Amino acid sequence: MGQPSEKSPTGLSAPVEAMLSPDWAKAVRALVLALAVTTVTSLVSRTLKATAGEIAPIWLTNAALLAQMMVAPHRQLWWAFAGGVLGYLIANFLAGESLGVSVSYSCANVLEVMVALAFARLSQRSPSCFV
Repeated sequence: MGQPSEKSPTGLSAPVEAMLSPDWAKAVRALVLALAVTTVTSLVSRTLKATAGEIAPIWLTNAALLAQMMVAPHRQLWWAFAGGVLGYLIANFLAGESLGVSVSYSCANVLEVMVALAFARLSQRSPSCFV
């Protein structure tokens, strides 16, 4: 079993078995969920912007991603983050934004989510520091 070319008892190579593990499935699920929620809420937010007299409710998307990242186990946190980044980029592309605008909007949104996540994690460790 020490040779990299040998197969495991199930007949699959180790990387394939790792991809089929429950942890891998949970990570992919976190990525896909964040991607879908971020894309949909971002597009809904743009629709609300168009119907609400140019007031951009962008925080809807950031709140949804932040909530998912706050409850995600540590192993899935960065997968959810990656899904959120991809979701922001896809939504901006679908809305017809250029690559530069899409990246800048996505970076701003991700920065906001990461700062909020950092403060949320800090307050969970010592809630008395804000009283």
